[in-house]
Amino acid sequence: MAEGTCLRWLDESVKVLGEKANLHGDRLDSLQSSLSKLVLRVTAMDGKIERVLHLSSASLDLLPYPIITSPATGPHPTPDSHPILSSLGTDPFPILPTTPIQTRTIRLDFPRFDGVDPAGWIFKVELFFNYHGTPDAQLLLVSSFHMDAPALQWFQWMHCTT
Repeated sequence: MAEGTCLRWLDESVKVLGEKANLHGDRLDSLQSSLSKLVLRVTAMDGKIERVLHLSSASLDLLPYPIITSPATGPHPTPDSHPILSSLGTDPFPILPTTPIQTRTIRLDFPRFDGVDPAGWIFKVELFFNYHGTPDAQLLLVSSFHMDAPALQWFQWMHCTT
């Protein structure tokens, strides 16, 4: 009687293992099917990307001005060949006669000067004054409010001695 019980238990265990093997086989088939579909989609997307790259390259060829590729700066239009750049003239930062920018949307702080890097400070100050259209008579006065440390001491000395 013990042998029959043991065989029945083994028979049931084999049956359960067979069912689980079938279930795993079905899941494996489903995963392989999904993987095949994904491979097809990736292949199709790869083809679409190639077409987009080809079309964008063809679109660049249709631009109204040539593009120069420089190793240092990358592709950029030449000032003479680009219609907007050629209209700017020699001033690299002109105030364009387009719609004015509201100063409330852009906050531009006046650069402070402490005596270090005067050339960089002068460049920034000139850009600031050009942007805001500051009259020439006010340039020195506005600049003096933004001097610190040795630069302020020098300006005070120059102001008092002249």
